[in-house]
Amino acid sequence: TFGESDGQPRSYVNPKAHVEDWKSAIHAVTNKKIFPASKEKDHAEHTVTKEERRVVANALGCVDAKRIGLWGLSFGGGHVIVTGSDNFENVKCIVSALGCMDASKIRIKGSLSKSQIFRSILWDLMMNVVTFGWRSYVRLVGPEGTSVLSAGDKNMADVKKYVGPKYWEERDIHPQNMTRNQPIADGTTKWINGMPAASLLNITGYSPLDSASKVECPCLFIAATSDDWTPEELIEEASKKVKNGTYVEFKCHHMGFVDDKKARNELFKETLTFLGKHL
Repeated sequence: TFGESDGQPRSYVNPKAHVEDWKSAIHAVTNKKIFPASKEKDHAEHTVTKEERRVVANALGCVDAKRIGLWGLSFGGGHVIVTGSDNFENVKCIVSALGCMDASKIRIKGSLSKSQIFRSILWDLMMNVVTFGWRSYVRLVGPEGTSVLSAGDKNMADVKKYVGPKYWEERDIHPQNMTRNQPIADGTTKWINGMPAASLLNITGYSPLDSASKVECPCLFIAATSDDWTPEELIEEASKKVKNGTYVEFKCHHMGFVDDKKARNELFKETLTFLGKHL
């Protein structure tokens, strides 16, 4: 439900579903198919065209299905650990950069009170039932003093830079405005600064750290010493739980790899060296 993908509700965050998408991607690469056979019915709302199959087939043809590496950043840095805990035979290594290892311990200073969050979730669930699909959204980031999950001028500036001005969009988060991502000229879409409030129920309790001990392939864990979102101590703990973990730190903040060229180059060098060794 993100970007150009089909489906409703838009920008619905569900870690369990995200991980299933990772596994589906591994299956697609392994079996040279877009969807696993067991998932064809799940994707019935979207008819896969011949052109889409051709594009995917060409892309998959360039991949060595016997040597797959997983790479995830931030929330995705947690997803690759959970995915890797299934120990696919052809997944040879994992890179988790600034990974969220426990969603309950993310360093986010929101301006919404617990009662406001509770009411938002309740209203979202009720609206979904009563209106047959409309959802109540909460805004993700915004300036100080606004009702958002992560308030602060710096946070907003960092996320906006990370998304890119071209794709950033502020819109009224009334449900009728959230039925699709706004398309732009080059065929891509805008990013929505909001998510259905009930997404918070899915995020609560999500802890990739609990899956780390099950991962058997080599893993590289990358942390930022001034990370204002993801606790670096949890990343280090995860690196010690996996059977073959490597932990490295860089002197920057969570979004530092976007605007700090030196940190970004060091990240790329460390990542490519690791992938080159294990793939």
